[in-house]
Amino acid sequence: MDEEQRAALRWRGQDFIRKFLGLAEGARDLMDAMDQVIEPGARCHLQNGDIAPPAVAMQHAASTQRVFPDLELEFEEGLFPDDRIVMRVRLTGTARGRSPLSAMGGHFDVQSAFIARITPDLTVNELWSYMNPGFAFSFPARGTRVLPPPRDAATETHARALYDSWVRSAEAGEDFVRSVATSLAPPAEGPEGHEGGVVHLGNGDIGGVAVLEDIFDRIARGLHDLSIEIDDVMFDGPYVIAPFSMSGLHRGPIGLLPPTGKRLPSSGALFARADEASRAAEVWLYVAPAYAATFPPGRR
Repeated sequence: MDEEQRAALRWRGQDFIRKFLGLAEGARDLMDAMDQVIEPGARCHLQNGDIAPPAVAMQHAASTQRVFPDLELEFEEGLFPDDRIVMRVRLTGTARGRSPLSAMGGHFDVQSAFIARITPDLTVNELWSYMNPGFAFSFPARGTRVLPPPRDAATETHARALYDSWVRSAEAGEDFVRSVATSLAPPAEGPEGHEGGVVHLGNGDIGGVAVLEDIFDRIARGLHDLSIEIDDVMFDGPYVIAPFSMSGLHRGPIGLLPPTGKRLPSSGALFARADEASRAAEVWLYVAPAYAATFPPGRR
């Protein structure tokens, strides 16, 4: 793809975001706004691994809306790797209905994301969502807040080199979590130096290697034989966007959800910002390990 094509797709993505946010301001809720832009035949990739038509995706969203009736979405950042846009968003609200993943009356503040393939008519014909508000109840925040390294002049070249380092680690026998952990930028030297690369978890915690390893340790205690596989990779400037699939046998508790003994598949995504040394200055992790227990996957 040449620079002119990339610029045209970026403009298209920005136009779509403006259109969607305008619709959202006048819509009853998020579902109403999405219903106005998604095509009837669109493919929706759900967090339980299913690929479903919009009607099924809306049923899942409606179930979530009943549990969290005051659900609010705040747009944080948009990335434009190709004809897809990637949006980081923040979900807030209160659990008012019954759910195996949330405590009644509990307030949540969750980092979420979605990826949408945009047509020239500014509609969505394929959607990947990572918007599970139950994550904050399954994995309550521990109050960890570390400032990330400042942005520098890193480019797509550095982002691709960062991703290549993950691939090399995997080829050397490292698991996905360790590959990402070892790629985090080291602490800067000097009295005003930063503490190194950071990881943003969906529950709002921001920390280093420890928070990344801790969250996957807690997931692995609930999902035995945990496996993770990268499904795709995209780049936009210094950013890497890597959707992944994971699954495991649900033999331990996940937050408020007791073991079911079933294999729980789910989809997730990892975003990373590379620095000029091709290390990970920031990583955003979106996972929904218990989503498949609430919405068991059907046939694809």
